[in-house]
Amino acid sequence: MKKTISNYSKRIWAVLLVSVMMFSVLSLTGCNNANNNSTMDITSGAVETTKLGEGEKTFTLEVVHKDGTVKAYEIKTDEEFLRGVLEEHELITGSESEYGMFVTAVNGEEADSSENGWWCLTKDEALWEKGIDTSPIEDGDRFEFTYTIGY
Repeated sequence: MKKTISNYSKRIWAVLLVSVMMFSVLSLTGCNNANNNSTMDITSGAVETTKLGEGEKTFTLEVVHKDGTVKAYEIKTDEEFLRGVLEEHELITGSESEYGMFVTAVNGEEADSSENGWWCLTKDEALWEKGIDTSPIEDGDRFEFTYTIGY
């Protein structure tokens, strides 16, 4: 009987270990996972970068689409905040809320609300907790919009 309990305990520990590992992997996926891949593509030159605008400050915008394709923009501007320059170049559309613009489409791709699709904004691959109305632009910044499914 003792041997059966020991084997049972080993199975429980194995299941717990696998569960913890799966949870860890799943918690690391999301909008940052696609950004890591796109950064590697951009630095290796696999993604073409479009240059837009004129101004004193230059920043990069990476757009990771639902199908995994990446479009990069090097944007020059004198705008103070992200929204102004992205609207100027028709890279975003959205709806107004009490918190500012809620981005519903980036680079012409509309988020599909029926699948809980939305556009995740990050800066330098870290979740960005400001809206585009209040996101200041500094020379050398890098923002990413990643199509994300689920909340």
